[in-house]
Amino acid sequence: MQHLRWSNHSGSLAPVDYRNMGSEELGSVYESLLELVPDIDLLARKFGFIGMGDSEGSTAGNARKLTGSYYTPDALVQELIRSALDPVIEQRLAASPAQPVEALLAIRVIDPACGSGHFLLAAARRLAEQLAQLRATDGAVQPQDYRHALREVIARCIFGVDRNPMAIELARTALWLEGFEEGRPLSFLDHHLQVGDALLGLTDLKALEHGIPKEAFKPLSGDDKAACKALTQANAHGLKQLERELHSNLVPFDLQRIDGLEGLRQLEALPQDTPPEITAKEAAYHAFLHQAQDSRIAQAADLLVGAFLLPKVEGTQDTGMNATAELTLFAPLASPPAIPTSQTLWLGLFTETPGSAYQAQRAAAHAACVEARVLHWPLAFPQVFAAGGFDCVLGNPPWEVSQMGEEEFFTTRAPHIAQQAGDKRKQAIAALPETDPRLWAAYVSESQRIAASNNFYRESGRFALSAVGKLNTYPLFAETMSQLVAPQGRAGFIVPTGIATDDSTKAFFAHITQNARLVSLYDIENRERLFPAVDSRMKFCLLTLGQAEQAEFVCFATQVSQLADPRRRFRLTPDEFRLLNPNTLTCPVFRSARDAELTQKLYRAAPVLIDDNRPDGNPWGIRFSQGLFNMTSDSHLFADAPGADRVPLFEAKMIHQFDHRWATYTPDGNSRDVTLAEHRDPDFTVTPRYWVDAAEVAQRLADKAWTRGWLMGWRDITNATNERTVIAAVVPRVGVGHTMPLFMTAQEPQLAAALLANFSVVVLDFIARVKVGGTHLTYGYLKQFPILPPDRYTAADLAYIVPRVLELTYTARDLQAWAQDLGFDGPPYAFDPDRRALLRAELDAYYAHLYGLTRDELRYLLDPSDIMGDDYPSETFRVLQKNEMREFGEYRTQRLVLAAWDHIESPRWTRLP
Repeated sequence: MQHLRWSNHSGSLAPVDYRNMGSEELGSVYESLLELVPDIDLLARKFGFIGMGDSEGSTAGNARKLTGSYYTPDALVQELIRSALDPVIEQRLAASPAQPVEALLAIRVIDPACGSGHFLLAAARRLAEQLAQLRATDGAVQPQDYRHALREVIARCIFGVDRNPMAIELARTALWLEGFEEGRPLSFLDHHLQVGDALLGLTDLKALEHGIPKEAFKPLSGDDKAACKALTQANAHGLKQLERELHSNLVPFDLQRIDGLEGLRQLEALPQDTPPEITAKEAAYHAFLHQAQDSRIAQAADLLVGAFLLPKVEGTQDTGMNATAELTLFAPLASPPAIPTSQTLWLGLFTETPGSAYQAQRAAAHAACVEARVLHWPLAFPQVFAAGGFDCVLGNPPWEVSQMGEEEFFTTRAPHIAQQAGDKRKQAIAALPETDPRLWAAYVSESQRIAASNNFYRESGRFALSAVGKLNTYPLFAETMSQLVAPQGRAGFIVPTGIATDDSTKAFFAHITQNARLVSLYDIENRERLFPAVDSRMKFCLLTLGQAEQAEFVCFATQVSQLADPRRRFRLTPDEFRLLNPNTLTCPVFRSARDAELTQKLYRAAPVLIDDNRPDGNPWGIRFSQGLFNMTSDSHLFADAPGADRVPLFEAKMIHQFDHRWATYTPDGNSRDVTLAEHRDPDFTVTPRYWVDAAEVAQRLADKAWTRGWLMGWRDITNATNERTVIAAVVPRVGVGHTMPLFMTAQEPQLAAALLANFSVVVLDFIARVKVGGTHLTYGYLKQFPILPPDRYTAADLAYIVPRVLELTYTARDLQAWAQDLGFDGPPYAFDPDRRALLRAELDAYYAHLYGLTRDELRYLLDPSDIMGDDYPSETFRVLQKNEMREFGEYRTQRLVLAAWDHIESPRWTRLP
């Protein structure tokens, strides 16, 4: 209590000023309190918090972590208010010039994970400011006018949902405090602020027409497989019954008509200026809830979701007993007869007296839904969905992986288990049925709850775009918000930037971009700790959805103020997304508007390497292979020493651009760079860590129909901030590990040499640096790089390119087969670093010409500050420049490439080898 009353400032105690504490500050205090995990020692009569003072342990399982509740900085909230709510206000007022006040008060705003109500407070203030201004006849808004407008906006326009009851209580309190008007009672908000899980339940009641998916009865951990099989068969019969009834056009109900909707509309219009009026409104709402809960559609919705949630296990309960109403979620007492199927759904929707078995199944499903806090959106807010949805959806939803976290679970229940790791923790958990049966039952119940929820996310059809791969809550919330918003409305929310770049979210992002529903995406790196409790390397974005012909972007920002910098902003249309990423339709990440412009020019100059959407989309005839050997699963084939019938096993770290002898292994098992003297020895070969049988290599290459005496591959591990991002090379016919993927082309060797050059020039590396978001250069990235097609090369082009590639690559006798395929029978070329730098610069300049760049564009590509100034918010080859300044005292690559460009541009230039 002392800490609640007093704050310590450098040793001086000062009273906490609760009187003048803002609503958002109360919310911040609440969300911080969620981090505290009580530690009670009854014997010692001590109370504390885990991880504080004398109480040891981890707080990994605290309520804040488990619910993803983090206070959102106001600057981020205001940015979303500007992008998502302000345009809706402008649109409504423009559409109703005769009745602007009613138009404004008809706007419906929701936060589906509202927490303490920070977004709702901000939205209410913005709406109230506009409302008070509309009513001010002389243009001057008085404080009491604003206060009255705020109370009215909160009562009519603001909605919120959260699965944490305490969060809803706090949000209601914050709105009451903010909208308090002297002489009037606190507003009735129960019908607008509801406890519920935004992700569990239906957003579209037409899902009932399709019945319960068969996947609801897929055996999960702890389920009885025989029971699941029987339920699946019963469900199949029910699906056929539903289909027959729906096709008969004799449906006795309308999925679009919600029972009691008119009564709820009348409730919304009831006055609430006196305590009796508030009491009357509360009574009317409870009457609506009673009517809605007993409706056919509400029962059917519970049956559908309950089928996913209830465990499918054998039991001893009699389905006719009222005891089924006492079922708790995932309790191991529920028997298969108490599990609803599509037959149950059919009985409830199409018959008047469905019988006792139906009642038992309905009770079990309803109990499961209540326990899980299921929220059926059209039933919770029918007045909103009858009008097409919410006008504005705002929020910062949880970013949590949806999986069973053992440490998080046991931290607050059994810290001694949470503190163990690996097999020791597994053994402790396995012993729980004997050592602590109650804790074991809770553990099994929680595991089943998460598994059942995940099964609903994946199989119910509600999350068709986002329930992909390892489930995280933020894509599920993103898709939910897109479902809740009205066609003319907007949604603005904060999620990790992976929503636009990750493979698991590409379907959702493609949907919003190709349907012109993306308004803006502002990417921010948490480097300056906007979210103090989140890793500084985490990238998140302010995403706004709505109708938009083109989307606006800012990437790599670290401060909210940078979002207003016009140099950072760029726009993309749906067609430009298809141009840049035709296979995945994910978002390229540009640091500046100039980066975006230059990248689009390069993509218009050359098609992507492989376009999966076109029958002629692979002009190079490229085939990929994840090396020849997996370094883990094939390790039994590896030898530690060379032999007569063995060949080296190359790894990615052993190669670099135009160099198959970049690194070698030492006898102690470590690797080192090849020295200049070794490079200059044409007989020197690198020493691998392992060797493999030559016959095994030959067989694996034969299986891939590859007959050449050489291979081409690239480093899988990379980074957009390395000296170079795409590291490709030609190597002898050897074993290759999986970290060096191979590309095999059907084209002749001369063109293969040109392809290798294309992969290695700065123009292509610039593209890679704006496309690669992680540490792996995957097939997906490579396929969507703009690569000059084979028919673009003339004989004169090849006469210039191939000799330079040959001289750069053929520096050792083990690549003689490669040289011969390129028509050269001479000895290897000398390894001269200065000469090699010149040759590479000539290739860089030549390919810049082939892509149609100007000299200034090439200058920008090499160093944006050379064109735009030192403060321009972009960088390309910063590490390369830094390394060369340290080694040569100049940015040598820049000087050599521009000199080669100028030489090509000179009137007397010819394409001499």
